[in-house]
Amino acid sequence: MRYVALIVAAVLIVIDQIIKKAVVDRFERVGESVNLLKIGDTEILNFTYHLNDGAAFGFFGGKQIFLIIIVSAVLIGLIWYLLSGKLIGRWHTIATTLIIAGGGGNLVDRIFNNGLVVDYIHLEFLNFPIFNFADICAVLGCFGLFILIVLDDVMDVRHSKEKAQKDEVKSDES
Repeated sequence: MRYVALIVAAVLIVIDQIIKKAVVDRFERVGESVNLLKIGDTEILNFTYHLNDGAAFGFFGGKQIFLIIIVSAVLIGLIWYLLSGKLIGRWHTIATTLIIAGGGGNLVDRIFNNGLVVDYIHLEFLNFPIFNFADICAVLGCFGLFILIVLDDVMDVRHSKEKAQKDEVKSDES
């Protein structure tokens, strides 16, 4: 399963790069946009060619080398952890795979596109920053891993309480 997860991450990175290449090939200039979904006069979803020199929400803008180093280190750590077999189960593996795919897709851009990441999904009605497929993978993976960690902690607390209650009953019976 560990190696399958890495193959899936690689496939997701390739999908991300194919979409980004199509966006770059489709648009003549940064900022150009095409509407994909409109309700009445309200534009809901656009493909907008955007280059991002920062991380999420523009954090660390202009710090491309820093971002390349940090993301590389995190990805190496996640890949090592994935291959170590220490992940608890299938859902933890899926979440980690998505994080690797998202980070990897944007890292490829940073390395081969002068530190810039191609973004294109623009939720116009939310006034939300423009993002891409790799971002979706990373966010879903992080959110999923967060939920799994919280659930693991809740289950650990529940099991600890149940064990303590059983131990208390046993000591009362003795």
